[in-house]
Amino acid sequence: HLLTATGIISVWAWMFFSFLWFLTESRNPDKDMREEYGSLHRSMWQEVINLHGEWPLCDYTAVGKGIGAVINLFSIMIFCIPMSILSQGFGELLDKGRSPDDAEVDRRPWQQKCRPEDSRRPLYDLFYEHLHLPQRDRHSVGFLAVRAVVFSLVTISVFVTAVSTLSDETMGDYLKYAADKAGFPLFCQSKESKEHCAALAVWEQAAFYIDWVTVVVFLAEYALRTVATGGRHVISVP
Repeated sequence: HLLTATGIISVWAWMFFSFLWFLTESRNPDKDMREEYGSLHRSMWQEVINLHGEWPLCDYTAVGKGIGAVINLFSIMIFCIPMSILSQGFGELLDKGRSPDDAEVDRRPWQQKCRPEDSRRPLYDLFYEHLHLPQRDRHSVGFLAVRAVVFSLVTISVFVTAVSTLSDETMGDYLKYAADKAGFPLFCQSKESKEHCAALAVWEQAAFYIDWVTVVVFLAEYALRTVATGGRHVISVP
């Protein structure tokens, strides 16, 4: 019954939001938006795409953007209901076919069962020490340092990737604004120039090296984890 109700609500939401976007976007100043939402049928085609998370268009009116925010929240709820029902049913199906002997299966993480007893133990503990210590015990400095480096590189890499999506002019404007606030002149050139600011070239070079350092460090981490677990990290099985 829940799946049926979800399907009915989904169809209702599809038609309702299509109608709202037809009202708001059929007079959109953008020509492409007017064409896509110029009729109720075309609006329904766009809405069926947006309901499952795809947004090929973005130049909505202010009211249309507000409707889009509501659609995002509504579509998440619609998809979560059948996912939870199906996952629960799958779990119950597994429980029915489980024998009493399955309760004795070792369900520890496979990395925890690969702790070496030879000289590779210190290397192993750098990555998997948390699997063998009680929660209240303090971790070693090496383990915390590795975690800090990995977390920092992931954060920096995500930041660099996000900033790299900006155009040269936009990035130059941000650099100029930051330099003006800090009191450092960047010798900005005209906006028609390929390099809007002299610092833009420095940023691009820094982003290039950051990407390379991140790749090298994570490849080294993967190799060290593989050595620490006796080659099992390659296929992730004990």
